[in-house]
Amino acid sequence: MKKIMTSLVLMIVAGNALSHGRWVIPSHTVLSGDKPETVTFDFSITNDVFHPDNGYGGIPLKQLEKLFPAEKGLTSKDFEISTKQLWTKLKVSKPDGTVDTRSPVINLGRKSVSAYKMESNGTYRIEIAHKPIHYVTYRNKENKRSRQFGRLTQIREQLPKGASKIVATKLTNRVQTYVTRNEVTEDNLKPGTEGLDIIFDNHPNELFKGESTVVQLYLHGKPLLESATIKVTQGGTRYRNQRNSQTYHTNQKGNAVIEWTQPGLILVEVELEKAANHEDYTQDKYALHVTLEVSQE
Repeated sequence: MKKIMTSLVLMIVAGNALSHGRWVIPSHTVLSGDKPETVTFDFSITNDVFHPDNGYGGIPLKQLEKLFPAEKGLTSKDFEISTKQLWTKLKVSKPDGTVDTRSPVINLGRKSVSAYKMESNGTYRIEIAHKPIHYVTYRNKENKRSRQFGRLTQIREQLPKGASKIVATKLTNRVQTYVTRNEVTEDNLKPGTEGLDIIFDNHPNELFKGESTVVQLYLHGKPLLESATIKVTQGGTRYRNQRNSQTYHTNQKGNAVIEWTQPGLILVEVELEKAANHEDYTQDKYALHVTLEVSQE
C-alpha cells in the first residue's frame, strides 16, 4: 500500500503540479424530480481541458481487483475500508451543511471516477480532497533547474553540493464543481476557513451566455486584498489551435467581473503564491480549479 501511495503522489505532482491543469466533469449540474438522482464525476490531469490524460488519484483499478476478487463481491463496507487507506477522496458538502467523504475514487489510468446519489434538495459542492504536496526546486552547480519531492527538513541533506536558489513549496490544490437538485441554496457558496476560494455574486448553477458575474477571491476565509489572475477557459481545447483563455485581474479588494461569452462547460483557474516562514517550506502555493456550466441565453 505504501508503494501505491508513493506512485500516486509522484504521478499527481510530476504530471501536472507545475505545468498541467486539472478538472472535474459532472454528468449533471442541475437535477429535478421527486426521486434521488446519481451524478457521476470524472477527474483528470491534462493540458487539454476536459479531455482525460492522467488519473487524479484514487484506488488504482488493478489494486481494486487484488483487494476485492470477483468471487468475493463488493460491499459498501469494503469500499469504506479501502478509501481510508488512501488519501484521495470525493468530498461532498451537502445542502444541510454536513460533509460526506464515503464515496470511493477509482483511478482508471486516464481519469479517476466517482459518483454520488443526490437525495436532498439544494446545492452540493463537490471536490477532490487530498493532502498538500511538498516539493523543493533548486539550481545545481551547473545552474540547471531541478526538483525533489518532500519536505525541506526531510530532503535538505539530499540536495547536491552547490545547490542554490532553493525554494521549498507546499502546494494545496482544490478541484471543485457545483450540482443543484430541485432548488438553489446558498450555504455551500460561502468561503471556507482554509485555502483559496472563489465566490460568485450569482448562483454558479444559474450562469447564462451574454451575462456577467462579479467574483470575489478569499484566502483562509478572508477577502484577498491584493491583485490576482483568474483564467477562464472554454472546454474543447483539443479541437482548436488556440486555447482562447480569457484572463481577468482582480483589484486590490479581490474582485473581478467575468463575462460568459459561450455556453458549455467552463474551467475557472486561480493560482496564488505566498511567502512562508516554516521549517518545512518557504512558499505556500494555492491552486483552485472550478468547473462551471454556462447555459444558452
